[in-house]
Amino acid sequence: MPGGFLGVDVFFTISGYVITNAALQEFSRTGRFSLSRFYIRRARRLLPALLAMIVASSVLAWWVLMPSQLIDFSRSIFYAVSFLSNFYWLDTLTAYGAENSQLKPLLHTWTLAVEEQFYIAYPLLLLILLPRNKKFLLTTLAIISLASVAAMFIVAAENWAWSFYSLPTRLWELLLGAGVAIASSQRLNQISAIWAEAFLALGLILILLPLFFGSLGAPHPGLVTVAITLGTAVTLIVGPRSKYIIGAFSNSIFIYLGLRSYSVYIWHFPVFSFYRNHYYEQPPLSTAWLLLMTFFLSEVSYRFIETPFRSSRTIKPKQFFGFLFIFCAASLVPAGWAIKEGGFKSRFPDLIEIYGQNEFDNTVLKKRSNTIRRNLAMQAGAESVFAHEQDFLWFTDRADTVKVLIVGNSHAKNLFIALHQNKGRFPDMEFAMYRMQIDQQVRTITQFTQARNFKAADIVLISTNFREDTIRNDMKALPSFVDIVESMGKTVVLTSNAPKFINYESDTVFDRLLKTHQGTVTSPSIDSIYFKTLDESVLEINARLSLFADRRNLLLLDKFDFSCNLMMRSCAGITPDGFKIYFDGEHYTLEGASFFGEVIQATGWLASIKSLSSPTGTNNASLNLN
Repeated sequence: MPGGFLGVDVFFTISGYVITNAALQEFSRTGRFSLSRFYIRRARRLLPALLAMIVASSVLAWWVLMPSQLIDFSRSIFYAVSFLSNFYWLDTLTAYGAENSQLKPLLHTWTLAVEEQFYIAYPLLLLILLPRNKKFLLTTLAIISLASVAAMFIVAAENWAWSFYSLPTRLWELLLGAGVAIASSQRLNQISAIWAEAFLALGLILILLPLFFGSLGAPHPGLVTVAITLGTAVTLIVGPRSKYIIGAFSNSIFIYLGLRSYSVYIWHFPVFSFYRNHYYEQPPLSTAWLLLMTFFLSEVSYRFIETPFRSSRTIKPKQFFGFLFIFCAASLVPAGWAIKEGGFKSRFPDLIEIYGQNEFDNTVLKKRSNTIRRNLAMQAGAESVFAHEQDFLWFTDRADTVKVLIVGNSHAKNLFIALHQNKGRFPDMEFAMYRMQIDQQVRTITQFTQARNFKAADIVLISTNFREDTIRNDMKALPSFVDIVESMGKTVVLTSNAPKFINYESDTVFDRLLKTHQGTVTSPSIDSIYFKTLDESVLEINARLSLFADRRNLLLLDKFDFSCNLMMRSCAGITPDGFKIYFDGEHYTLEGASFFGEVIQATGWLASIKSLSSPTGTNNASLNLN
C-alpha cells in the first residue's frame, strides 16, 4: 500500500475521538473527570504490549543487528520507554520511509511518543474545561487546532522532519477526533440515513485514495493529511447513522482486525525490519509469511498480554506495576550494556575472520567518512561543521594556487575527502567544501554566497547527486544556481553524477560477494560485478548534464573517468590493497576516497580546471571550453 504511512493520521484522529468520548461518558456518569483513572487506563492499554515487543525485539537484535545498529537500537529503547522516541528519530533520520529507516525496528514507536505526550497535557485541559459549556470546550479545541494546522504548514516549509515527528504540528489531528466526540455528544450527527450513507462514502474515499495512491514524495504532513483526517472525522460522525456501508465493515473479519489493530501495529514493524536486516532484501513471496508472523504475534499479544492487563480484576495494580518494573529493567539494562560495550562486535567471529582488515559494519565506515570534516572543524575551533564551512576561511593567501570550493550534498563530501587526503599531490590547488542541496537554494543561497570560502574561491565546483523527481529536482534548480554564482564573478565547473550501485539494505555489493564466497573474491571479479549492478539512470542524468554544460559553455568533469572503465565493463569496488571503496551504493569509505584521489591525480582529471583561473585568482568565466 503506497500510502500506508498515512494510516498514522487515521490512528491519531481515532485516538483523539476514543479518549475524549471516554472522558465525556465518565463526566456524564459521575459528574467528574479523574486524571489518575485516565492515566492508569492509558498505561494498561499501551505499555504491556509495547514493553513485551521491546523485550522480544532485544533478543532478536542480539542475533541480527550489526554492532553500530545494536547501539542505535539500544539508544532507541531508552527513548521509546520514556515516550520521547519522536525526538530521537527526528534527530537521527532525515526521511521517514527511506531505505535506512526500514531497518530501524523501533521506528514506529514515534507515533506512540506523540500520543503519550498528548495524553499528558490534554487531560489537564479537559479537567479545566469539561465542567464548562461543551460548546466552549469545542471552540477552545478549534482555536488550538487552527494554530496547530498553521504551524504544520509553516514548519513543513522550513523543516520537514520536525513537522512530521513533533506533537505541535500533529496536535490538530488528535484534536479533530476530540472535536468529533464532543460534536457527537451534542447530537450534531443526527442527519438523515440517505445523507449519512453519502457522507460516509465521501469519508471513506478521502481515506482510501491517499492510502492506495499516496507517496512519500508528496509534502506530509500537508494537504493530503488534511484530506485523510477529514475523511476519518466524517466517518466517525456519520458512521453510526449508516446502515448499508457500515454494515459491510461490521462483519467478523473487520471486528477481529479492529480489536487487534494496536497489537498488529506494535509488532508489524519489528517483524519486517528484522527480516530486512537479516536477509538484506525482500522477495515478493516472503511478504505473506511476514504478515502471517505479524498476525500470529499480534494474536498472542492480544490474548495473553493486552486483554489480561487491561482489566484490574485480572491483573491487580501491584502485579501491573511489578510487570512494568521487570520489563523496563529487561529492556533498559541490556540496552545500556550494549551501548557501553560498543555493540558487542565479538558476536560475529566468522565475519571478523572473513573480512580481515576490512570493517564489516558499514555504519562504522559511514561515521569514519565524516571524521575529516569534523576534525577540520575542531582544529579550527568552530562550533560545528556547518559553522566551519560558513564562517571560516580554509584557503591560504598564496597567490600561486587555484582555490577550488566544492559545493553540493554528500557527493561533495565524497570528492572533498578524496582530494583532501591527497592534497600533497596537488601543490598548485587548494580545496574547501560547502554542503548544500542545489534545489534548496532559495533558503541557502544567501548564506552560501556570504561564506568566506565562497568569496575567496576561484572555482565553484558543483559535486552533487543530481536528481529529478517529486522529492528533489536539482536539474530544474541548476540554471538559476549557475546564474547566481557566475553573476558574482565566480567560475562554475560541473561534475557528473557518480556511479550508483545496488545496495542490499545494510550490505554493499562487496559485502554480499564476500559473504557468499566466504572471503575468496578477487578485485577483477568484484569490479565486474559492480559494473553489472550499476544504476543506468545515472547515465541518463549525466547525458542531460552534458547537454546543459554545452549550452552554457561550462566545463563538465565526468566522475566515471576515475571510477569506472565502461569499455572494460568494470567499476572499482575494491582498492589495490584490498579495502572496500563504498559503504553503501554510492558513498566512499575513507580508503575508497583516498584511492580515488590518487587516480584523479594520476589521470589528470582536474588538469583542465587550472586553465580556467590564473594563479592570482582572476577568473575567466567567459572562456569557451567546447
